[in-house]
Amino acid sequence: FPLYKVANYISNKLIELNIDTLFIPHRGDIHLDHRRTFEASIVAARPFGDYKVKRIYSYETLSETEWAAPYPDDNFVPNVFFNITNELEKKIEAFECYKSQLKEYPHPRSINGIKILAQRRGIMVSFEAAEAFSLVREII
Repeated sequence: FPLYKVANYISNKLIELNIDTLFIPHRGDIHLDHRRTFEASIVAARPFGDYKVKRIYSYETLSETEWAAPYPDDNFVPNVFFNITNELEKKIEAFECYKSQLKEYPHPRSINGIKILAQRRGIMVSFEAAEAFSLVREII
């Protein structure tokens, strides 16, 4: 499917829904659909004309982001953290709905893997649990 068609669709939705903040997959993920989603979203949200998107964050995906090749340009470097200490159990419950995605520990997409990553990201900023993002763009 041509990337420009995906970008156009996203662009139309950004306008229709008046979106000012995007959360998109990290560009270094090994999952090709995630990379293409990143690329199409960046095109759709380019700051040209009557654009509304002011913030773009990329997120890490367990067993997609950390398994990528160790090239500096593709490394996930978080610099924005949301405290999810009170929401971690709800995140686990939501993830359990996706049985086909749930794996046994020590796989990153296991319940323990999800908790460990949330705790690791949390201790980076003195929270019990955090969700980490990389700020792609912010227009103030």
